[in-house]
Amino acid sequence: MVRQLVDVMARDLGVPRIPGDDAEGHAFTTRTVFTALRFWVQACCIDDGYGGAMGIAPAATEQKALDWIARLSAVYPWLTDMFTATMIHRYCLALVSIGDLVHTADGTLRCTKPHDAVVRVKGGAPLTVQLGLRDLSAQDWKGCVLSGALVFAGVGERKGMAGFEPGAIDPRLPYRDELLFLAMWPNNRNYRWR
Repeated sequence: MVRQLVDVMARDLGVPRIPGDDAEGHAFTTRTVFTALRFWVQACCIDDGYGGAMGIAPAATEQKALDWIARLSAVYPWLTDMFTATMIHRYCLALVSIGDLVHTADGTLRCTKPHDAVVRVKGGAPLTVQLGLRDLSAQDWKGCVLSGALVFAGVGERKGMAGFEPGAIDPRLPYRDELLFLAMWPNNRNYRWR
């Protein structure tokens, strides 16, 4: 029963199993936890005692994320090798860069309101990226795809594939590197996010 935790998270987040996944489920588990981490970090920033108005110190946010990973690793031990302190730090920085979180003048992290950003892809139609904290239970997932930590809208028109290569995203985007990190981690040479 406990091992079904990732299956429940994946179903709620719309993270599919893909043909290249290993039989042990390591890739699927890692992909699901990576996607869930986005929403978990955002929820952590709301839990400041003021309904998210003050925010949480970045170090506290990262420590809470590491604690969450440590609890999950009791069931999925390989997660601690994948979700290191350095990776969690980079993850939070990426969420700030793409606009899911914002640094306040007081040095805390706060969630941003839901908003859309356009990602220009070389040789293809632009993709709309939904950023900011969203209520997954009220989300209309039709035509949306979770890719790493991001939700892509309108991808259904692109046959449900949102594949990213470093050269594919317009280099003029201010958050290009962070977007690639979130869309491609971990080492997903064989991963195609549907």
